[in-house]
Amino acid sequence: MVRTIRSLSVLVLTVFVLAACGDSGSSNSAASAATTAAPAASDTATTSPASTEAATTEAAATTAGAASTAASASGGSSTGKTCSSPLGDISTAKTTLTYQLDSFSITGPATVSAAAGPIGFDLTNVAKGAQHEFRIIQGDSYASLPKNANGTVDETQLPAGADLGVVAKFPGDGTTCTGVFDLKPGKYVLICNIEFKNGPTIISHAGKGMHLDFTVTA
Repeated sequence: MVRTIRSLSVLVLTVFVLAACGDSGSSNSAASAATTAAPAASDTATTSPASTEAATTEAAATTAGAASTAASASGGSSTGKTCSSPLGDISTAKTTLTYQLDSFSITGPATVSAAAGPIGFDLTNVAKGAQHEFRIIQGDSYASLPKNANGTVDETQLPAGADLGVVAKFPGDGTTCTGVFDLKPGKYVLICNIEFKNGPTIISHAGKGMHLDFTVTA
């Protein structure tokens, strides 16, 4: 009888141990599965921001490219604009000179060696928002020409034929215009002879310095 009880006790203990081992194996398997799943989740978390950054960078590049294309299509700036009323045909000029008009100056060659004939003047008005004209008057110098108290040349007092023509006023901000004049060897004055009233003050472009004595030599 005692042996039977001991045998039953051993059998129960064996079953209990086996059950305990089975649970441990299950727990280890679950832990292993969790461990395996964790790196995958970590990889996903690491990859996602990189993908987002790449997408953001690509979108920014696309936007910048579109903006650049739009600026190119619109010309980008006013530089390179041409006036609507040039004087004569610049392609007929035997010699072409380049000048810059500003407020208040005319910058360019003061002399040119050329045979009598058409001379072209390539003009760029760089003044900010201000219109200028380009007139050529035959005369020894600006100082020798008849002027009013503001420094504007009195065109009505010029000798007959001394006023050789004008490239009519055209916009600033980099606008270009051209003029062709048939000049013989001699002395001339290049001038912007615009005068206007600003409140109580009269502004003369020539009186402010917008003139240049010019000589054509044979």
